[in-house]
Amino acid sequence: MTEPHHGQPLFGAGGALHRAGAGWAAPAADQATTDGAGGARGQHRPDPLGEAGQRPVLPGTPTSIPPWVAAAPRWAGIAHRAHPGGTEQDLAGVVDTAAFTAANAAHAGADPERVRELAGEVAVGAAAALRVIDEDAVRAAEPAHLDWRAFGQVVPVLGAGAGVGASVVAAVLTDLLASGGPTLLIDPNDPARSGLSAAAPAQGPRRPSPHARVWLRCGHRGPALVLRLETTLPVITPGLVPGPRWWTPPTGTPRVTVVDTGDDGWRLATNPAGGPGVWMRRGTPAPCPVLVVRPSRPSLVAAEQLLARLEPWVHAGLVVPVRALVVSGARRWPRGVVGAAGRRVSALLTSARFLPHHPEIVRGGIGPQITPSRSRRALLPLLADLGLTPRRHTTPWWGRPGRGIVR
Repeated sequence: MTEPHHGQPLFGAGGALHRAGAGWAAPAADQATTDGAGGARGQHRPDPLGEAGQRPVLPGTPTSIPPWVAAAPRWAGIAHRAHPGGTEQDLAGVVDTAAFTAANAAHAGADPERVRELAGEVAVGAAAALRVIDEDAVRAAEPAHLDWRAFGQVVPVLGAGAGVGASVVAAVLTDLLASGGPTLLIDPNDPARSGLSAAAPAQGPRRPSPHARVWLRCGHRGPALVLRLETTLPVITPGLVPGPRWWTPPTGTPRVTVVDTGDDGWRLATNPAGGPGVWMRRGTPAPCPVLVVRPSRPSLVAAEQLLARLEPWVHAGLVVPVRALVVSGARRWPRGVVGAAGRRVSALLTSARFLPHHPEIVRGGIGPQITPSRSRRALLPLLADLGLTPRRHTTPWWGRPGRGIVR
């Protein structure tokens, strides 16, 4: 079989793979090939690599790997020495941070030695931040049952995969609950990738955190209070997310706290004992996790795998099971989809709630405006399922005299 590769077949007439020197070469001139464009067998195409058999080098293309790329093992060593107990993913985040810094410095024209120095300095700083924040979160999460009373009823929102609409569901739930009582929305995700980055129209004061490179920012969304993660680091891993005690509202106690745990539910389910997954830890009152899926067979398969990963943690008594399923982007199940549900997802199908697409959200995502009433009405039954039917309440709890935090 002949497969084209840069205008030349990978395989000759006899099925042999031709390779020459540093790159793939055309078959020998005396071999017959088949022209995919309709040429006759036996005709020879010109070699696009030229007489020398080398590809032309475009202007500005490096002829060798930049020397700072070879420093990755050194950055990994810095991360491991600074935080020997860090997870592989968190330590890899330090390496990624250093590599990103080095690439930017090289692009700006810094000499190779300065690039290596700058990347090393950033790796040291990122590793120090990881150690301080991660150790603080681990100490705070040591009890088997956590005290969630400062947050009211915690509702973690998980996505079965990227882009399923978990941030949209979190925003709609927040807007719905805020009309009936004090509500807090927590966004512990990487700011550059968060679906709620524009959810708070006005940014308020900066809140403290375990390390100066990562902090929290107050804001408000209608009557709801919003706490978002901010950082000077280009990469945020679970170990860099401050523990729950840093997210406590500065004044007052919310009735409900909605947490957008992010789009990487697979990673969260691998180790929910830390990072955003800590919001699923057992405690008083017990959190009510909500799982968001798309109305598709692949999404249900991903949800089943996520629940399977969470199952050992649930059986160990460390996290609570998922309480509800929300289907984003549909009014009902399409034909032939629910058959893909596994044993764990099937238990949630009969009580699944649907959040149809709204044109405004599809076009602009979650912005500073309150989500459309049609979207909020769609999730009213979910509040009843979770025992959170809102009470009539119109005064912003964070704006009451003597209790305001955002002016």
